[in-house]
Amino acid sequence: MSDSPYEVIGHFGAWILVRSGTQEIVGCFYAKDGEPGWYRGHTRGVVKEVFLPGDVDPVDVARRFLD
Repeated sequence: MSDSPYEVIGHFGAWILVRSGTQEIVGCFYAKDGEPGWYRGHTRGVVKEVFLPGDVDPVDVARRFLD
């Protein structure tokens, strides 16, 4: 995530969000099985689901979870 204090680490449908430099985990999210475009995750103590249609970059999903 350029110009961001966060990094996205992971692959195969599951990612963690870490604070750049310290690697402190601030959240995680995964692609929901059988529900294309839906992601479920936890950031800053809040569980939520977001929908992003199409082939989406995990960085874009992370941005939605951090909003």
